Amino acid sequence: MRHRPLALFAAMLFLCGMADWKPLTWPDLTRRPRPAPDATISYGSDPYQRVDLWLPAGKRAAPHPIVVMVHGGCWQTEIADRSLMNWVADNLRKRGYAVWNIDYRGVDRPGGGYPGTFTDVATATDLLRDYAARYRLDLRHIVAVGHSAGGHLALWLAARAAWQADRMLVVEIETGDLPPEDAERGMAGPVERELRKLADIDGISTHITPGKAVTLANFKTAAAQRRAAASAANWLPRPVAGRATVRSARAALPAGSPVAAGNALPIDSVVSLGGLPDLKAVAESPDNGCGTDVVARLTGAPSAARPDVFVDTSVPRLFPIGVVQWLVAGEEDRIIPTHLTEGYFAQARDAMEPVRLARVPQTGHVELVTPESAAWQQAAALITLSYRK
Repeated sequence: MRHRPLALFAAMLFLCGMADWKPLTWPDLTRRPRPAPDATISYGSDPYQRVDLWLPAGKRAAPHPIVVMVHGGCWQTEIADRSLMNWVADNLRKRGYAVWNIDYRGVDRPGGGYPGTFTDVATATDLLRDYAARYRLDLRHIVAVGHSAGGHLALWLAARAAWQADRMLVVEIETGDLPPEDAERGMAGPVERELRKLADIDGISTHITPGKAVTLANFKTAAAQRRAAASAANWLPRPVAGRATVRSARAALPAGSPVAAGNALPIDSVVSLGGLPDLKAVAESPDNGCGTDVVARLTGAPSAARPDVFVDTSVPRLFPIGVVQWLVAGEEDRIIPTHLTEGYFAQARDAMEPVRLARVPQTGHVELVTPESAAWQQAAALITLSYRK
């Protein structure tokens, strides 16, 4: 008797598992007992201008690592609010994290849409500074986690902090035909080491692609960035292909944008769960579960004064962001098709952003925020990894 190849046997087991698998529905999550936060804080007069704070129980070490959490719901309050994230917020609380679970006015709420939805999430996030000492929250490293439309807003928050003019330095080196490991060791490595010696750095990352090494450094102040740019010529390695460039990444926002901020709270990494960061792609994709009309309600209509409604609202238009971005997508997600995540991933990768994509099999949209699911276990692991970097 001939034995089936192991690969074929594994494939048969997988197909059998797929036949038995059924996606979770929202009632599967929301009918279970709902855990409660430790505090609720207001940042405005609207009932949805609220933040729930979840704190680690017992005598956990302080200051507490903090996760900023942003719910989805197609940017519509009638579909979802922050309470939809209670179960994963509680899960993170049990893992030793403090969670800053923000709410905001959706496009269906007075004052929502543009710019209200954006200024709400920005104001709610920046409010962390006012409560960090009282609740012993560690602001030295902040991870933002967003689900669905909240994935867009979490990435937007990270981009918003990067918009502050002249805070990012880009060092680009042509590496010729060097293998990636040699380019990293001999060329990009020294750049990172020198940058790390400088004070006032918020974050740093290096990306190696064929023929090129790019290092992005975020500085706490424009003055620190200018000092680094001025001294870079003294320590840049001699590039194989004969060129090394240092440039500032200036603010991507148009002058006078109502969603700009002078002192945005920096976000160090983002975990986007079935997110919708490319608003233009969402508006052009009728297969997404939010529909296409909602994007216009979120961004506002083009006008003579504001002809491009995506320039300060859609994340790809705001590159470079320069923070680690983890994109988690359910392969069976019928609400947010994976091509939307993959499309953003391709744009971010081409722009040399530090982006990673994780596709999770047998996972729909609800599983992404269900504590016992494989998708959430992976998301929690990515949060832990973000804090170890």
